[in-house]
Amino acid sequence: MSEPSSEEQDYRPVIIDPDGDLKLLAGEGQYKTSLLVSSKVLCLASDVFRVMLYSSGLAEAQAFLANSVLNIGPTEISLPDDEAVGMQALCELLHFRTPNPRNYVGVMVPAMIVAEKYNCITAIAPWIGINLPMDKCGSGGFESILPITFMIKNLDIFERAGREFL
Repeated sequence: MSEPSSEEQDYRPVIIDPDGDLKLLAGEGQYKTSLLVSSKVLCLASDVFRVMLYSSGLAEAQAFLANSVLNIGPTEISLPDDEAVGMQALCELLHFRTPNPRNYVGVMVPAMIVAEKYNCITAIAPWIGINLPMDKCGSGGFESILPITFMIKNLDIFERAGREFL
Protein backbone atom coordinates (compact mmCIF):
# COMPACT_ATOMS: atom_id res chain seq x y z
CA MET A 1 0.00 0.00 0.00
CA SER A 2 1.38 3.40 -0.93
CA GLU A 3 1.97 6.22 1.52
CA PRO A 4 -0.70 8.94 1.59
CA SER A 5 0.08 11.94 -0.57
CA SER A 6 0.54 15.31 1.10
CA GLU A 7 -2.90 16.33 -0.17
CA GLU A 8 -4.54 13.13 1.07
CA GLN A 9 -3.18 13.44 4.63
CA ASP A 10 -5.89 15.99 5.44
CA TYR A 11 -8.62 13.52 4.47
CA ARG A 12 -10.52 11.03 6.63
CA PRO A 13 -9.74 7.62 5.04
CA VAL A 14 -12.62 5.27 4.16
CA ILE A 15 -11.87 1.91 2.56
CA ILE A 16 -14.83 0.79 0.49
CA ASP A 17 -12.85 -1.68 -1.63
CA PRO A 18 -9.63 -2.93 0.02
CA ASP A 19 -8.31 -3.85 -3.45
CA GLY A 20 -9.37 -0.50 -4.92
CA ASP A 21 -7.35 1.22 -7.60
CA LEU A 22 -8.85 4.68 -7.19
CA LYS A 23 -8.96 7.19 -4.33
CA LEU A 24 -11.67 9.80 -4.54
CA LEU A 25 -10.77 12.84 -2.46
CA ALA A 26 -14.23 14.25 -1.80
CA GLY A 27 -15.45 17.28 0.08
CA GLU A 28 -13.70 20.26 1.54
CA GLY A 29 -12.96 21.84 4.89
CA GLN A 30 -13.34 19.59 7.91
CA TYR A 31 -15.46 17.09 5.93
CA LYS A 32 -12.79 15.91 3.50
CA THR A 33 -12.85 12.15 2.92
CA SER A 34 -10.56 9.83 0.95
CA LEU A 35 -12.56 6.92 -0.51
CA LEU A 36 -10.66 3.86 -1.74
CA VAL A 37 -12.87 2.36 -4.46
CA SER A 38 -12.84 0.18 -7.56
CA SER A 39 -12.67 2.12 -10.80
CA LYS A 40 -14.32 -0.81 -12.58
CA VAL A 41 -17.40 -0.61 -10.34
CA LEU A 42 -17.70 3.15 -10.87
CA CYS A 43 -17.24 2.86 -14.63
CA LEU A 44 -19.88 0.14 -14.93
CA ALA A 45 -22.39 2.34 -13.08
CA SER A 46 -21.47 5.75 -14.50
CA ASP A 47 -20.63 6.89 -17.99
CA VAL A 48 -19.25 10.09 -16.42
CA PHE A 49 -16.63 8.13 -14.47
CA ARG A 50 -15.90 6.03 -17.58
CA VAL A 51 -15.17 9.17 -19.60
CA MET A 52 -13.20 10.72 -16.72
CA LEU A 53 -10.92 7.68 -16.41
CA TYR A 54 -10.64 6.52 -20.02
CA SER A 55 -10.74 9.64 -22.23
CA SER A 56 -7.19 10.28 -23.35
CA GLY A 57 -7.45 14.07 -23.23
CA LEU A 58 -8.32 14.32 -19.54
CA ALA A 59 -5.69 14.71 -16.81
CA GLU A 60 -7.51 12.17 -14.62
CA ALA A 61 -7.38 9.58 -17.40
CA GLN A 62 -3.68 10.17 -18.03
CA ALA A 63 -2.86 9.79 -14.32
CA PHE A 64 -5.05 6.69 -14.06
CA LEU A 65 -3.39 5.06 -17.08
CA ALA A 66 0.11 5.90 -15.83
CA ASN A 67 -0.62 4.49 -12.36
CA SER A 68 -2.17 1.37 -13.88
CA VAL A 69 0.78 0.72 -16.20
CA LEU A 70 3.43 1.43 -13.56
CA ASN A 71 1.41 -0.31 -10.81
CA ILE A 72 2.29 2.40 -8.28
CA GLY A 73 -0.92 2.36 -6.29
CA PRO A 74 -4.34 3.95 -6.47
CA THR A 75 -4.86 7.03 -8.58
CA GLU A 76 -6.08 10.04 -6.61
CA ILE A 77 -8.82 12.18 -8.06
CA SER A 78 -9.78 15.36 -6.25
CA LEU A 79 -13.54 16.06 -6.10
CA PRO A 80 -13.80 19.08 -3.76
CA ASP A 81 -17.21 20.12 -5.09
CA ASP A 82 -18.82 16.79 -4.15
CA GLU A 83 -20.15 16.48 -0.63
CA ALA A 84 -18.14 13.77 1.13
CA VAL A 85 -21.11 12.15 2.90
CA GLY A 86 -23.03 11.88 -0.39
CA MET A 87 -20.05 10.51 -2.35
CA GLN A 88 -19.33 7.97 0.39
CA ALA A 89 -22.94 6.75 0.45
CA LEU A 90 -23.03 6.55 -3.36
CA CYS A 91 -19.78 4.56 -3.51
CA GLU A 92 -20.97 2.23 -0.75
CA LEU A 93 -24.19 1.55 -2.65
CA LEU A 94 -22.38 0.96 -5.95
CA HIS A 95 -20.00 -1.48 -4.22
CA PHE A 96 -22.93 -3.31 -2.58
CA ARG A 97 -21.99 -2.09 0.87
CA THR A 98 -25.15 -0.90 2.55
CA PRO A 99 -24.77 2.48 4.22
CA ASN A 100 -26.19 2.53 7.73
CA PRO A 101 -26.68 6.20 8.48
CA ARG A 102 -28.34 7.45 11.62
CA ASN A 103 -29.83 10.25 9.56
CA TYR A 104 -31.09 8.34 6.51
CA VAL A 105 -32.56 11.31 4.66
CA GLY A 106 -29.61 13.54 5.56
CA VAL A 107 -27.30 11.06 3.81
CA MET A 108 -29.50 9.91 0.92
CA VAL A 109 -30.33 13.39 -0.38
CA PRO A 110 -26.61 14.28 -0.86
CA ALA A 111 -26.04 10.78 -2.31
CA MET A 112 -28.79 11.34 -4.85
CA ILE A 113 -27.34 14.74 -5.81
CA VAL A 114 -23.93 13.15 -6.42
CA ALA A 115 -25.56 10.22 -8.26
CA GLU A 116 -27.35 12.63 -10.55
CA LYS A 117 -24.12 14.54 -11.24
CA TYR A 118 -22.34 11.30 -12.22
CA ASN A 119 -25.34 9.93 -14.10
CA CYS A 120 -25.79 6.77 -12.04
CA ILE A 121 -29.17 7.17 -10.36
CA THR A 122 -30.51 4.12 -12.20
CA ALA A 123 -27.77 2.00 -10.61
CA ILE A 124 -28.92 2.83 -7.06
CA ALA A 125 -32.62 3.55 -7.57
CA PRO A 126 -33.81 -0.02 -6.82
CA TRP A 127 -31.99 -0.05 -3.47
CA ILE A 128 -33.30 3.40 -2.57
CA GLY A 129 -36.87 2.45 -3.51
CA ILE A 130 -36.81 -0.71 -1.41
CA ASN A 131 -35.03 0.82 1.58
CA LEU A 132 -36.93 4.08 1.87
CA PRO A 133 -39.42 3.26 4.61
CA MET A 134 -41.74 6.03 5.62
CA ASP A 135 -40.61 5.79 9.24
CA LYS A 136 -37.15 7.10 8.25
CA CYS A 137 -38.41 10.53 7.31
CA GLY A 138 -36.78 12.04 10.38
CA SER A 139 -37.61 15.43 11.77
CA GLY A 140 -38.14 16.82 8.28
CA GLY A 141 -41.29 14.75 7.87
CA PHE A 142 -42.57 13.33 4.61
CA GLU A 143 -41.52 16.40 2.65
CA SER A 144 -37.90 15.41 3.30
CA ILE A 145 -38.18 12.22 1.20
CA LEU A 146 -40.06 13.83 -1.70
CA PRO A 147 -36.85 14.86 -3.53
CA ILE A 148 -35.45 11.34 -3.21
CA THR A 149 -38.59 9.64 -4.51
CA PHE A 150 -38.81 12.15 -7.35
CA MET A 151 -35.18 11.63 -8.39
CA ILE A 152 -35.51 7.83 -8.51
CA LYS A 153 -38.80 8.21 -10.37
CA ASN A 154 -40.69 6.07 -7.87
CA LEU A 155 -44.11 7.58 -8.40
CA ASP A 156 -45.89 5.25 -5.94
CA ILE A 157 -43.77 6.35 -2.97
CA PHE A 158 -43.72 9.95 -4.23
CA GLU A 159 -47.52 10.00 -4.37
CA ARG A 160 -47.87 8.37 -0.95
CA ALA A 161 -45.35 10.72 0.69
CA GLY A 162 -47.02 13.69 -1.00
CA ARG A 163 -50.43 12.67 0.34
CA GLU A 164 -49.02 12.22 3.85
CA PHE A 165 -47.32 15.62 3.64
CA LEU A 166 -50.49 17.39 2.51
